[in-house]
Amino acid sequence: MGKIVTIRKRGIFEAARAKGKAVTTSGFIIQALEMPDESSFLVGYTVSKRVGNAVARNRVKRRLRALVRLLLPARAKNHMAYVFIGRKAAIDRPYEKLEADFKYAFHALDR
Repeated sequence: MGKIVTIRKRGIFEAARAKGKAVTTSGFIIQALEMPDESSFLVGYTVSKRVGNAVARNRVKRRLRALVRLLLPARAKNHMAYVFIGRKAAIDRPYEKLEADFKYAFHALDR
């Protein structure tokens, strides 16, 4: 498994929001955008201040990164950018339910 490339440019986040396909789950929202110029897939994370203080936001991001590390390489398609937007429920949501959310979201993206 190769290194997961993280989105660093604001423009990609904005394009995913404007033109990408989105799926909402209890723990997070995922936005997927086709990126023909990219050779593999990109992943970005964002968590709003509405979720909580910095400690809570960082916890949500850590949980999302752990999910992505374990589950995304098998499901991701090349030439895609995936943006994960953490939601407040992800702070306390059991890991198994977050995993189920993840699988549901990718199943919905494939439709």
